[in-house]
Amino acid sequence: MNLRFSAGEMIKMFGATYRTLDIRSAAVKQGDKWANVYAVIRLTYEQPAVAAERLRRLERDHGAVRTESFRILLGLRPFSELGEFWEDLALGRLCVGGEEITTPRFARSIRAGGQLPTTGSFLTVPAC
Repeated sequence: MNLRFSAGEMIKMFGATYRTLDIRSAAVKQGDKWANVYAVIRLTYEQPAVAAERLRRLERDHGAVRTESFRILLGLRPFSELGEFWEDLALGRLCVGGEEITTPRFARSIRAGGQLPTTGSFLTVPAC
């Protein structure tokens, strides 16, 4: 049996343990802007400085993916900025690694019901 928790439920249950939002985005160039095609937002207990070093090590060990038309961006924000992070998504933008990425799908979904899209916004926990 698997248990499913929404992002909001996870934050209510474990929010006091989180320190950093670990943000990853696969983005494509559309005109003069970058558009998100796939994003992963991880909630981590690591302090921001520790998480930043982990992301630097990841890019150092595996290389950065950056072409003229496609990028995989790594970034982070302190968990204390979660409210501002949601506001940015509602406005259709995601700031990752110093780049501003457009996120119209997230913005439409948040404006429609105050929720992230259900696909991908759940954590599945396998039963022990």
